[in-house]
Amino acid sequence: SIAGGKATHTVGVGSFLSQELTLAEGQVARYTVELANRQGGTALVRLDGDTNADGAPISSNGTFTGTLAAPANMTHLRIRVDGNWGGDVLSVRLVAESAEAEPLGEWNYWLVPVSPGGVDGDPVGPFLRRIY
Repeated sequence: SIAGGKATHTVGVGSFLSQELTLAEGQVARYTVELANRQGGTALVRLDGDTNADGAPISSNGTFTGTLAAPANMTHLRIRVDGNWGGDVLSVRLVAESAEAEPLGEWNYWLVPVSPGGVDGDPVGPFLRRIY
């Protein structure tokens, strides 16, 4: 069921949450999925097409990220769960990678102030940023 900003699945039958989506064959995409209230079983992120591209199995609560290459004739992004999985899907993101994209993960950034005369000041930071 989908209500209150989340998709909830109860234990009993395998199923999937699905969104129609196309990407060019071989296009690499980053995914982020947030799961909560897991009662058991396994979930995974899947890109459906002529073949399936599956992310790593997920068997805990939390926020999970990864990358997948789109299969030929991709038709859907799916969150697949087995019959033992019960819990909530809180959010799903899929972003096509590009040469300009920063790498996935957590990164520390520092800012260096520069005076109008071009003199660098002392670095300020670190500022933690999570890239999805």
